[in-house]
Amino acid sequence: MKLRTIWDSAIQDSIRLEKLFLGLQAQNERSIRSEFRNRIFDSKIVTWNRSEGLWRARGKDVLILGKLNGNLSHIDFSSENTQILLKSSLVAAMAAVDKILHEALIKHFATLAKSGNLDSMIDFPLSSSYSIALQSRERSGKGGKKRKRPGHLFKEEIVDILFEKTFLSQAKLTQVCSMCNLKKVFTEFSRKHAAFGAPLDIQSAWNAAYRRRNHIAHECDLKRKEKTRKVTQNRFHAPSYRKELEFIRAFGEFLSDNLH
Repeated sequence: MKLRTIWDSAIQDSIRLEKLFLGLQAQNERSIRSEFRNRIFDSKIVTWNRSEGLWRARGKDVLILGKLNGNLSHIDFSSENTQILLKSSLVAAMAAVDKILHEALIKHFATLAKSGNLDSMIDFPLSSSYSIALQSRERSGKGGKKRKRPGHLFKEEIVDILFEKTFLSQAKLTQVCSMCNLKKVFTEFSRKHAAFGAPLDIQSAWNAAYRRRNHIAHECDLKRKEKTRKVTQNRFHAPSYRKELEFIRAFGEFLSDNLH
């Protein structure tokens, strides 16, 4: 399967999450006119009884209704509470890039294994090697003429180890790209996507995206403070997130097209 096909599928969660963030942005409206409330219940648009009440959150493209004391309220659709969707979209986009890097290594597995390039990326347990060697001695079929081929078993074990790692840091990213015949990845990307800046700008943008991903995935996007009376989150600025998402998706698409 082509890497681009994998990328187009892997990036969908990120796209959906951003779409939900944009679509569910709604203003909090506490008071509802009695005539509006009566029209809603008289038309039987909602499934609960009039006595259970009604709240409303209205956005640019949506009107959201709910009952009082239910699982959700109008507050849940505020910018402060829906920002998790955009943060998750960024983490999902970075995961899609990581997926492409892993698949590129698997695609070049035989060549990289023979050349010894994979040796620096994994620690393969001696016990696994011994177990696979024993299995290769087992025979099957009529008269025991068929013997297992250990190469496939080795590959399965190594692929499992590879997928336990991430290659999103600048050092690992450039190493994987170089091993897969894409030298100077930031320079090459800059040539095809000049709007994102010079190679050093691309490198800085990637490192910033990687840090942001780590802050969200590993630190719940909370500010680091040795001594604090109040736990606070890092500043959220939706346009900055969306701009970063645009870059990550363009970069991931470029990798899927060029990691031959």
